[in-house]
Parts: sequence; structure tokens; C-alpha cells
Amino acid sequence: MNDIIAFIKTVNPISFLVLITLCITIVNFKKTSLHTYLLVILVASALSEFLTVFFIISNFDICIIYNLYFIINNFFWLVILCNLLQLKKVKSIVILLFLLFCLLNILFIEKLNLNYYTFIISALTYVLIFVYQCYYQLNKENLSFFKTNNFILLFAPILFFLGMSIVFSFRNSTIKDVIIFNKIELYTFITYFVDIVYYSLLNLYLFKERKK
Repeated sequence: MNDIIAFIKTVNPISFLVLITLCITIVNFKKTSLHTYLLVILVASALSEFLTVFFIISNFDICIIYNLYFIINNFFWLVILCNLLQLKKVKSIVILLFLLFCLLNILFIEKLNLNYYTFIISALTYVLIFVYQCYYQLNKENLSFFKTNNFILLFAPILFFLGMSIVFSFRNSTIKDVIIFNKIELYTFITYFVDIVYYSLLNLYLFKERKK
């Protein structure tokens, strides 16, 4: 009973938002590689949220959960990005370098500690490719690109990647502990804000896909 109470107290609202998004994805699932990749991302997100709570209650090290989540989540987002933008040559290079860096980071750099670099480097790679493609499409005056449902999907993790990269970059600074309002720290504010935008956009994408 005490464990159940501790679990309820530790779970945050974002965990339920992740679970809701996962359920919506399952209900609207289509047998395509794109939806399969998205499903894997959301399953990994849900598992990381709830396993983290369990590990905290049990006093286990949560680094392994987040390290696996960083690899799975960012890997599949990079695959989705390259597939939807039809960047076949770029995809091979980016994925190979990403996996190689993950391995080197685990073995020689951050090792079994929280692999911040894995998340930051892959997240910024995603953002840079996305921004370049937006610039490229604007130069071609291909405004229809920005009206597609695929654009919503590709844009969905942008704030999440940028926000969490900023948080991780200043992890050793007191900036993240600055109180914004009502005892809410900057770290908590950024995390909640980017997660809400992230999962809301994913739900918008799924809703529009269902209407097709």
C-alpha cells in the first residue's frame, strides 16, 4: 500500500499525457513504417516515465532508463525526419554517426552516467536538418510543404529537443534552479512547457491523420 501511495505521489502529469498520446496512437495505428516508428517512440516514452518512478521508489539508478530512452527516441526521430524528407544519403551517414557516437559515449566518455551528450548532439542534428529543409523549401517557394500534416509531425519534437538540450547544457549551473513563480523552478517550467507542446502536436497530427 505504501508503495502505491509513493508511486502516485511521484508520477507527474506529463506521464499521463504520454500515456494518453500512446493510447491515441494505438487506436489510430496504421500499418506503415511511419506509424510503427512513432509507436516505438511513444512506447519508449511511456516506459521511461513509469519505470523511472518505479526506480526512484526502489532507490535504483535511473541513468540506464534515460540512456536507453535517449538512444531509442532520438534514433527513430532521425529516421522519421530523413524518411519524410527523402534524404537517403544523409540518413545513412547521420544514423551511422549517431550510433557510433552512442557507443563511444557509453564506453569512453560519459559511460554509465547520464548520457547528456547523446541527447544534445542528436537533438541539435535533428533541429539543424529540419531548419535547413525549411529554408530550402522557402527558397523554392514551396509553401505547401508547411501546410502538410507531415510538417506538423516533423515540427512536433523541435521545442522538446531545444528545451531539453538547454536544460542539459546548464545542468551544472544554478540557472536551472531559478524560481519562475509559485516555487516553480526554471528546469520544471521548461520541461513541462516543451513536453506539453510536444505531445499536443503529436495528438494534433494523429487527429488530422484520422480525418484523412
